[in-house]
Amino acid sequence: MADSEQTSTATRRLMLNDKHGLEITAANGDAVGHYDATLSAFLGLARDVGDHLKRTLDADRDMALALCMRGYFMLLFCNPVLAPKARKARNAARTPPRPRARAAPPAPRPR
Repeated sequence: MADSEQTSTATRRLMLNDKHGLEITAANGDAVGHYDATLSAFLGLARDVGDHLKRTLDADRDMALALCMRGYFMLLFCNPVLAPKARKARNAARTPPRPRARAAPPAPRPR
């Protein structure tokens, strides 16, 4: 996303498509690409799942699906010490996004 499209206080939300064509709300296409890589790594039992998730959240710190995934991964460890981190991720995903600049309505989809 170009610097001119970002606000100084927060990033706007966009409806983008993942590699399967499903709509995802995210700040930019990089976040969606990293989310796709995270999901593929997880399903492929790769060792770098956490690295992909970190890149996803670096690209969009408020991406609800990535925050949910973070909480889910914390629960997978079955370690009670990580339960507060899982709850924190859940609460972050539930929290309304930080104030955003008013975005233009999305363009009509081609039929």
